Amino acid sequence: MNYKKDIEDIFELSKSYLNKCLGDDELANEIIDTYGELNFMFIINEVQYIFYNKNEWLNNCYRVNIDIEHLEKKVGHYILYLDDNRNFVDEFFHLD
Repeated sequence: MNYKKDIEDIFELSKSYLNKCLGDDELANEIIDTYGELNFMFIINEVQYIFYNKNEWLNNCYRVNIDIEHLEKKVGHYILYLDDNRNFVDEFFHLD
């Protein structure tokens, strides 16, 4: 198994979900009002596999944590949960 390739694939999939989130018109307008543009850099912080979580709906899934930077400063983070088949489970998006 090529774990590096798996992580790269998961990160690319995560970026596509994050870009969909940023494509929401209301959110995009709020970001432009705050930062003047939608020019962000996404930095993978970690990819974890969760075997057990007290919230059972998060068992056996990937947790991807991405830092969001603007002008080389961390301005938020994005957390995505994917199941074993890399299907969407849940997401959390936060800008400071």
